Amino acid sequence: MERRHMLIGMMTIVVFAAFATLTRVMFNSPSFRGEIINPPSPAAEIKLTDQDGRPFQMSSLRGKVVLLYFGFVNCPEECPLTMAHLKQAVETLGPAAGDLQVVMVSTDPVRDTPQA
Repeated sequence: MERRHMLIGMMTIVVFAAFATLTRVMFNSPSFRGEIINPPSPAAEIKLTDQDGRPFQMSSLRGKVVLLYFGFVNCPEECPLTMAHLKQAVETLGPAAGDLQVVMVSTDPVRDTPQA
């Protein structure tokens, strides 16, 4: 009988923990944090290839706030989640998002072709 009560108690704790975690995930929206770098430092010139196979230089974005993200197309979990969070952050900015540019730099250039 004592073992049965112990199992019921453990199951109650597990169910409560699962419920608390699920509630937290469902009802808490992510918070975005940042820090102002003052004075801002200029970014180094980076020369890459864009998604259309054309040359790309960071200097072409001068005057914009740039969110530089490193990832790869075949990333199954973290990259899509990060991109979704970036999209949500951009949407939160509303009209001010016009001053922002998100740049993803591939860490897998062999598989991340312009077609991919």
